[in-house]
Amino acid sequence: MEYHEWLKQLKVGDEVIYHAWGFGSHYALAKVERITPTGFIRVNGTLFKPDTGYARNCGACIRDPNEDKAMEALKEYNKAVFVSKTMRRIRNTNMNDVTYDQAVEIAKIMGWEI
Repeated sequence: MEYHEWLKQLKVGDEVIYHAWGFGSHYALAKVERITPTGFIRVNGTLFKPDTGYARNCGACIRDPNEDKAMEALKEYNKAVFVSKTMRRIRNTNMNDVTYDQAVEIAKIMGWEI
């Protein structure tokens, strides 16, 4: 289905991929919250133009979750977020809570010399 046709048939509760950018890129699975009488589409509190799918007042757009490229971008974004959160948790771990053996395993996983 063509993107413009997909936009026109969206209904409240339909799932979309919310893509925002600015200082970085952000992807999220979201639901259509409202369709205004003039056809604007509200997702995550942002209004999107019914003819383009781009936000009215910020760098964002909505994408079809059935589109392979959009879903792949969402998956890659979620992987990067997971890595970031994991590294933050490692940085914030109290070294007194980590045994020598655990540290050796982490070093092996990371490919660091012991």
